[in-house]
Amino acid sequence: GQGGVSQSLGPKTKYEFGTGTYYSNFGPQPIYEVKAPMVLESARVYIGTSGTIDFYVTDMNTGELVSFSSSTIAATRSQQNIVAPPNQITDDASDQGVVVNLNLEFPKAGKYSITQVCRNGASIYRSNRTKTDLANAPTNIGFPYNSPDNIISLTGALYQGSVIYSGYYYFYDMKFKSMGCASERVAAPVIESISPTLKLTQGGTKSICPGAETINLGVNSNQVISYQWQKN
Repeated sequence: GQGGVSQSLGPKTKYEFGTGTYYSNFGPQPIYEVKAPMVLESARVYIGTSGTIDFYVTDMNTGELVSFSSSTIAATRSQQNIVAPPNQITDDASDQGVVVNLNLEFPKAGKYSITQVCRNGASIYRSNRTKTDLANAPTNIGFPYNSPDNIISLTGALYQGSVIYSGYYYFYDMKFKSMGCASERVAAPVIESISPTLKLTQGGTKSICPGAETINLGVNSNQVISYQWQKN
């Protein structure tokens, strides 16, 4: 099993790419492949206008909705619009974003997509450029993004039935953990113990008639221990 696995995935910030925009109804859905049950605990997002954003995890093999969370988030864009306009909002180069708790579950090994739905005026940021656009960003867009042990992979985004690689959508510096992880480790003292030395003693003769006689057995030890007699 993968109990105790906890790790980061994806670029730390939007500044690893070139520019991008904020919008209220981006369609692409990031695609994740996991080799064990995982939870997307949190991620950094950049919010153009305040509101509520719903996130849905869908099993791409079955079409089943397997996890959902909703966050009401204040705008992180300093040049704030009061409400999201019908068109995309220009990038704010000073926006530092905010870490949101997501707790989105990927309940078994497989392939999943995440849909976001902005409500109540919210808009969210995505980095926008193609793989070959080296002029507008310092590094290649980088798909697939893999965890260090390759348990999790962000492979692209699903858009109108096809996988696209021409933008990076929504989640930066993602934190994953294994589903059903044990609680955080607690230091436990180690006590070294010397194996006891036992000396058995016998009272009386060594040969007896079954059912008619008894022999008393005793034990001496170099430690204070308790013991139990077992037949055979």
